[in-house]
Amino acid sequence: MTKKRARSPSPSSSSPSDDDDETGGGFLSLAGFSAGGPGSAAGRWGRAVDAAGNVLAPWCDGKPHCGDGIPTPPTPPLVSLHNEVLRFCDLVCPTPDERVARASVVDDLRRVLTGIWPGCRVAVFGSELTGLCLPSSDLDIACLDVTGKDSVGPLPLRRFAEELRLAGLVDQLEVVESAKVPIVKLVHARTQIAADVNFNVPDGLTTGWMMRDFLTAHPPLRPLLLVLKHFLMQRALNETYPSGGVGSFLLQMMVLSFLQHRQHRHRHDRAALRRAKGGDAAAAADDNADDDGGDDDDNADDDDDGGSDAYSDFNLGSLLLEFLDLYGRKLNYDGVGISVRGGGSYFRKSSRSWANANPSRGPPRPGLLCVENPLEPTVDVGRNAFNVANVRRAFGHAHMVLVEALVNQQAHYHHATHYGPDV
Repeated sequence: MTKKRARSPSPSSSSPSDDDDETGGGFLSLAGFSAGGPGSAAGRWGRAVDAAGNVLAPWCDGKPHCGDGIPTPPTPPLVSLHNEVLRFCDLVCPTPDERVARASVVDDLRRVLTGIWPGCRVAVFGSELTGLCLPSSDLDIACLDVTGKDSVGPLPLRRFAEELRLAGLVDQLEVVESAKVPIVKLVHARTQIAADVNFNVPDGLTTGWMMRDFLTAHPPLRPLLLVLKHFLMQRALNETYPSGGVGSFLLQMMVLSFLQHRQHRHRHDRAALRRAKGGDAAAAADDNADDDGGDDDDNADDDDDGGSDAYSDFNLGSLLLEFLDLYGRKLNYDGVGISVRGGGSYFRKSSRSWANANPSRGPPRPGLLCVENPLEPTVDVGRNAFNVANVRRAFGHAHMVLVEALVNQQAHYHHATHYGPDV
């Protein structure tokens, strides 16, 4: 059996304070990254210490710049943060053994499903399809083209659950018929990998392929999402149900919107620079290329987000800080909604009656995050994230923590570059 990474323990409260959570007031903790076997990422990375002998996070490289010492050789703090984000993504990426284990779960479930419905089609979606899975991520599986007498209502869920019991493939099993998308939740006995299976609902595949296109158009999207998913998970703020946190799709839309608007600014800055150099024609071309990313809704049918040249010299540390600053301190949650269609735009929540003040939905909650579903523009993806105030507070606190650490490291970097590391 493939040895799984230890899962991060959940905090005891779904709304932790900024100072008193399992990260100790920091950004990411070491929870879930204890040393594992040779097949695990934790075992592959081992343990690193700083000059004082303090144990460092496994995404640090062991150089003093990861701790409190003077960088040797000197490394700009934002470059260090950029490199640590990349190493973190390598760490949480499934190992070859884990990929084999996850594939074996899909194979076992496919055999059961095709044994019941020989003409069905079994497809994986969610984080497995987009490549955004963490070590703790469940498998999301859709069983499509299910027909016959056991294909109506809850019958396929019950039939599948019964066959799983008879086959002895699962340790835990639950049929959730009351959910918006009814599913069978299970834990595979041999690998202890969890999976959710739905029937005749292809929406997850459509969403997954859309996200793959966005990930290709915006290279920083994947590393930022992996870091932020783990950040929210360690604070128990990553699940919409039951904690009212920011789920995966909502987070994807938030990061995508942030990158889209940053891309707009990059184009405008580039056009301004060309104007300053006398290149009015080229600057006008840049402006025209950005016209589809304005602040109105009339551009909603064009999902082409070309122009990834805006990321040719991006720094992931800088992007992470800007994201935390936007959603932790600057965004007007009360009045502004987010759309990622047509290159990305903001809109007034009141223009769509999305001001979270509908009497049929209970007391007014104007501070909720409002995000349009690009596949169903009449749907607000953020409407059920009622705990977003704590998410916002966590982002704001993380921004403060990282800025303070970077300022301290900048002082060490300045000292080392001017006087040498040994002075």
